[in-house]
This record gives sequence, structure tokens and C-alpha cells, in this order.
Amino acid sequence: MIGELVCAFLGTVSFAIIYRADRRHCILCGINGFITWLIYSIAVFSGASSVASSFIACFFLTVIARFLSVQKKAPATVFLVTGIFVLVPGAGLYYTIYYAFLNRTEAAFHCITTLKTALAIAFGIVIAYILPQKLFVLKKRGR
Repeated sequence: MIGELVCAFLGTVSFAIIYRADRRHCILCGINGFITWLIYSIAVFSGASSVASSFIACFFLTVIARFLSVQKKAPATVFLVTGIFVLVPGAGLYYTIYYAFLNRTEAAFHCITTLKTALAIAFGIVIAYILPQKLFVLKKRGR
């Protein structure tokens, strides 16, 4: 699991560099991807399905992205798009197309699972964006 978390961190940082995120945000993007994959792994280990785990991880990813965007005065999409990299069901899409070209019935299973995961990711983002913005602003103490 440590290797997966390190790969999630490095992959997210690499994607942030490709996405041309500001240099001072690249490490934060990597930490965001690390935390997202950690939450996903814990949810799967706890017995949740991959679809439910994607929803949970994406919800927390969006909350963290919104918090970082307020604290670092950057668009939330910088942290959201780079952090979502670890959750995108690329393998499911690959196997859907692969089995469709082979004309095998497994294509339908992979297609449905990929669509469920994509919807779970979208709903995780939407639910987290419903939360009021004032939850993400830390109040500074007076004198």
C-alpha cells in the first residue's frame, strides 16, 4: 500500500506539472492525490465497493481542493483536476473498449462499472460543492 500511495503522490505531481500548475502548488497537488488514494484505499479495505469508495474519496478530494483554494488563493480546479487523476477509471474504459472489439460479453460489465464510477465521481464533486463557502475559510484571531 505504501508503494501505491507513493505512486499516487508522484503521479499527481507529474500531472500537476503537465497541467502547468503553479510550482508552489505542485507539492500540495501531490499531497491531495496521496490523501485521495489513501481515503479510497481505506474505504475499499473497509468493505465498500469501488464505486462507493470513489464517491467517498472524491467528496473528500473536493473538500480539500476547496479548502486549499481558499487558503492558497488559487482556483479550486488546480487541486481538483490534478487530485482526481488517481480516481479516473481508465482501466475500466480500456477493458470496455477491448472486450467490445473482441465482441465479448464482458464489455457490458466493464461499461456499467465504469459509468457507475464516473457518476460517483461527479456526484462526489457536486455534493461537496453544495457545502457553503464559509466552511473553508479559517478565521484569523484578533489581537
